[in-house]
Amino acid sequence: MTDENREKLLKMATTLPANLARDIYVEAVYNQVESDPGRLVQTLKDIPILSIREQVMASAVDGLAYSRPEQAMDLFSKLQPVSQTPEAAAQVISNMAWSNPEKAVEWARGLGTEAQRKAALTSAIGIWAQTDPEKAGQEIAKISNPDTRAEITRSVADSLIGRSLSEAEKWASGLTGSDRTAALSKVVEQAASQDPDRVQSLYARFASGMTAEDAAKSENQAVARSVAAQLAQTDAAKAAAWALTLPEGGARDEASAGVVAAWAGYDAVGASQWVQNLPEGKSRDLATGNLVGTIARDDPESAWTWALSIGDDSRRREAAATALQGWKANGNREAAQAALDAAGFNDTDRQELMRKLQ
Repeated sequence: MTDENREKLLKMATTLPANLARDIYVEAVYNQVESDPGRLVQTLKDIPILSIREQVMASAVDGLAYSRPEQAMDLFSKLQPVSQTPEAAAQVISNMAWSNPEKAVEWARGLGTEAQRKAALTSAIGIWAQTDPEKAGQEIAKISNPDTRAEITRSVADSLIGRSLSEAEKWASGLTGSDRTAALSKVVEQAASQDPDRVQSLYARFASGMTAEDAAKSENQAVARSVAAQLAQTDAAKAAAWALTLPEGGARDEASAGVVAAWAGYDAVGASQWVQNLPEGKSRDLATGNLVGTIARDDPESAWTWALSIGDDSRRREAAATALQGWKANGNREAAQAALDAAGFNDTDRQELMRKLQ
């Protein structure tokens, strides 16, 4: 598009309804991003309707991110806060991170909200890790927000795993404290499918390096569940035995649940027998809940019996609801209603469960 034609389009847009004008402005500005970016800011200023100007500017930021990242970064700063989305921040920084990661990270750190910083730093540091994993680890250590730091660490580990599990393991092992825990969690989860012979020793290293605070976090306990479920896909007995070697607590509870979730999918009888032999407590309750969830549609009667065996009131009610929905899915509400009437739930719980049948 020539400059003359673009000017004609822009002039015509001022005479059109807003919905039609917007499309013309987007087309003209998109073309200018490629052909004449130096005049882009002035063109945007000349758009008379503020809401359209903002939409077109956001579109221009997206286009500039690939070819002229510095100009995209500058234009991003001129957007209204509502348009400065975390996704846009990550997109703006991605190309810059390949050519100048230091500048990309510096820009990301200066963004106005935690969500923007998290998205942009995840993009920038993840790209930096592809060429200099050690430096990426040093940048992660500078992040003060613990949730952002952990999420970025896991994201970087994931990207390195995509290249090489051993490379990711080496990088994770060079970190310290909670950073090491976050990175190793991704390595361990991936090893369960890529290198099952080593996953138990990797998990032991992961668990041994955790502080009590990290060990109590649900996302770290969930690693045991992921490992157990992956192992159980191919060797349920091995996965079940491993789960019971873990110390009593959240990780063991999650591992037991993971075993059953996978095992019951192809051998409900074997999984049921294993659950039957677990001692009463949270591990058994969680495992039973997973068993119920797997068999409820095919065998709601057995699922109901298992649900009522759960010791924790809340989990028992949740599992009972799942079993009732299994009956409902099979078109047998009468059997479900009869089972519920005979179960002895209090009035409040009974009313809540009855709603599952409606």
